[in-house]
Amino acid sequence: MTNPTYSNIINAIDTIVGNVSGVVAHFKYEPQQMTAYPAVTIAPIGHSDKFASLRDTERTYSFMVRVWGQMNDTREDTPVVIRDLADAIIDALSSQANISLGGLIAWSNMTEGKFVYVQKEASYYVAELTYTAVVNHSRY
Repeated sequence: MTNPTYSNIINAIDTIVGNVSGVVAHFKYEPQQMTAYPAVTIAPIGHSDKFASLRDTERTYSFMVRVWGQMNDTREDTPVVIRDLADAIIDALSSQANISLGGLIAWSNMTEGKFVYVQKEASYYVAELTYTAVVNHSRY
């Protein structure tokens, strides 16, 4: 079995997100510039360990899953598209079939989300979804 690492977990999340209807582009990082929308980016936030014993340690990884929609004069429905896509991504990542990312982790959860406007090279409406992945491991 593959070891749960930041990169392996991001790869598993990306595979699921890439199969969500409506996702045009998806990245395992935050690119400087995107050319297709709606786009999804996945980036690590960090992790925390809860030590119980040398045999029982729980590590919780946190990731930011961002759903990007470019605001422009020709599309007035971008916020609606991004909200609907965020719901679809939450449903896909939270489904019973995907909760362990194929056995890579013990379980996972979409812990919070918020919607923001971001100004970069253009104006964007972004759903920021926090995803946590829990791994149980032994320090032996």
